[in-house]
Amino acid sequence: MIIKNRFTDEIEDAYLDYGSPPPEWQTVQNAAESLRSMPTDQLQSSAKSVFDYIRQNMDAILPRISRTTGKPMRYLRLEVDRSLSETGKIVVMDEPMFHDIPQYSVVYPNYQDPVSSLIVPSIFFLLNRVPVIVVPDRYAFLVPSLIYKAFASSGLPSGSFSISNGGIPEGFPSTRYAVSYSTDAMPEAAPGSGTLHADRGGPSMAVVWKDADVDFAAQNLVDSVIERHSIFLRSIVVHDEIFEYFVNRLKDLLPSIVAGDPEDLSTQLGPCASDIDLIRSLNMIAEARRARSIIYSKGPQGNIITPTIINGEITDMDDMVYTPVYILHHASSMEEVFELVSKVGPEALALYSSDSMLFRMVLSRTSAKYIGLNSYPEISYKPPISIPRRGLYL
Repeated sequence: MIIKNRFTDEIEDAYLDYGSPPPEWQTVQNAAESLRSMPTDQLQSSAKSVFDYIRQNMDAILPRISRTTGKPMRYLRLEVDRSLSETGKIVVMDEPMFHDIPQYSVVYPNYQDPVSSLIVPSIFFLLNRVPVIVVPDRYAFLVPSLIYKAFASSGLPSGSFSISNGGIPEGFPSTRYAVSYSTDAMPEAAPGSGTLHADRGGPSMAVVWKDADVDFAAQNLVDSVIERHSIFLRSIVVHDEIFEYFVNRLKDLLPSIVAGDPEDLSTQLGPCASDIDLIRSLNMIAEARRARSIIYSKGPQGNIITPTIINGEITDMDDMVYTPVYILHHASSMEEVFELVSKVGPEALALYSSDSMLFRMVLSRTSAKYIGLNSYPEISYKPPISIPRRGLYL
């Protein structure tokens, strides 16, 4: 049943205290059998019910996710809209995409995109008649519980969607009939099981050339780091002629990011010189805030640390686990750009330029999986199986 205008903090707190029932193997096994016998139109109707629930309760659910993860409401709303649009394209097929249907699936959501990385793969597996067990990320551990009711009230069989806070529950068979989905190279459920790894967006790079709309490029990159507040290294190569202006635009825009508690001014350090000790300090602040978020459930007002600008090379990457960092390079030719790109080997690359010839060069001379022209490329959480394939064993 859809709850309208009654999803108050008190109701939700009481529900979260109760929590979702831990999965039991027999229940999940029964759900698997029921899913395999469900008519196609009934499965599609259940998926639509999940979408309707989330849309109608968005104004009540998203503030709690925002307080838990630190992601601004505006970007969470975009994340939900994008997720629903992407999952709406997944159709139920009479013959599922798996040759041997897994007995269950395990989804490990990504705390950077806690809604997308939960909803998209979960719907994908359920529409392929595979029960889902969600193992929450410890930095966004409330999100699956907030979304749980959408699945529990959708008409899907009991046990189709469950949450396990301690990893894969004891007593679940570790066979090749289990499949796990992760954005962060989580270990497989078992040596004989299958794993679908989604593209996780890093490392990533951007190239801002002299003929680009520099103001737009700076704003677009700052928006992308807020939306995904990525922990992955974000390297930016800027043409010599516009380097100083671009850096100044970043300095103007970065302080606008809400970071941490309003009184936690130590996180509002903004641009700085290359100082690895400062990076380590920011990293400690980030980890402490996430730990506090877990302790107090609702978490602080936000946990997005203002990205730090580093002009030059950083070699000790282990000190950047949690801190969003812009590493800036300047170049006078595209050959210098390609040399830097080859060192990083980015999964995603954005080119800001009005010269289509440069874009064709980037397409032909880089191996980046996602390339955007004048826009930071979108990363999809849909598992890399898009058509039915016989003989696909996981």
